[in-house]
Amino acid sequence: MRSYSSSTLRARLKSLKARHLLTSKTIKNEASRRNPDSLLLQDLKRRRLKLKDEIAGYSFI
Repeated sequence: MRSYSSSTLRARLKSLKARHLLTSKTIKNEASRRNPDSLLLQDLKRRRLKLKDEIAGYSFI
């Protein structure tokens, strides 16, 4: 098993949080369109949930 420095883990967590925020904004923008793409929304929500789960895995930092 690899061991990573705490600064590397913090950088990874920061990146995940930024991607989660961007995905949330994209979902909001798509949902507010006149005819939102339901398949795209479903995919974006799935991605956001995966990011959330991965962020939760770093809760020990």
